[in-house]
Amino acid sequence: MKLFNLLYIIAGVLLCNTLGAQRYTFTPNKNVLFLTDVNIIEVKGYEGSEIMIVNNDLKNEDDDDKDRMKGLKKLNPYGLSDNSGIGLSISEENDRIILTQTDNSLLEGEYEMKIPYNLDVYIENTSAHADDLHMEGLAGEIVLSVHYSDVSLENVTGPMSVKSVYGDVNVVFDQLNQNSPSDIQSVYGFVDVSIPSSTKADFDLETIYGEIFSNLDIKINALDMEQKKKKNTCYDYGSTISGAMNGGGEVLYIKANHDNIYLRKL
Repeated sequence: MKLFNLLYIIAGVLLCNTLGAQRYTFTPNKNVLFLTDVNIIEVKGYEGSEIMIVNNDLKNEDDDDKDRMKGLKKLNPYGLSDNSGIGLSISEENDRIILTQTDNSLLEGEYEMKIPYNLDVYIENTSAHADDLHMEGLAGEIVLSVHYSDVSLENVTGPMSVKSVYGDVNVVFDQLNQNSPSDIQSVYGFVDVSIPSSTKADFDLETIYGEIFSNLDIKINALDMEQKKKKNTCYDYGSTISGAMNGGGEVLYIKANHDNIYLRKL
């Protein structure tokens, strides 16, 4: 039975590789990875030097299309070319490695990446077809600006600037970077942040239409009634809270305009 299961798994892997999953690997010589409108669903950091990219849903052309396309290349309105073979344009500019998706027909592709854990990662995605985004095991700076994706960050340190318009944001800190502040926001989704209870941090928490929940030992800078009146001149809901934990440290700013904030200890 064990041999049968092993053969079944191997056959499944081979089938996936045959039916669409294609890979591209290269060694970066820059410290910043910038991705724009790439439907990345998973980014994992590891202790290696290469960037490994897999597209699990690369569009397969039928035979008639392949024959008709021989000797031709697909044109892109931005002048980009697929120099990776998996629907991505990869280039270098100043201190950045830039990855851009070149084929609109690949908007529902499923890219997975393994990158050196200490790379800085910048991601912008405004596409309504964007998938959810999961990142883990990263110790570099993270800058995310997405419109429709739910964001999940695990085992990260920051510093970070994470902004989603319609998605929920979940962040699990391995530790909080003490050299620069971190900023985590969602306009219409909730924000859920977990952090070690020993962390030194100053908190700046804000929600307009939601509430704030936490089991951390935060010393809150309580408002007096005059301050409350000044901050709530037009409405009497929502909450803005500042405070410190373990004597204070680097600032962690969290905002959820239309939903709740959950701040919990690991």
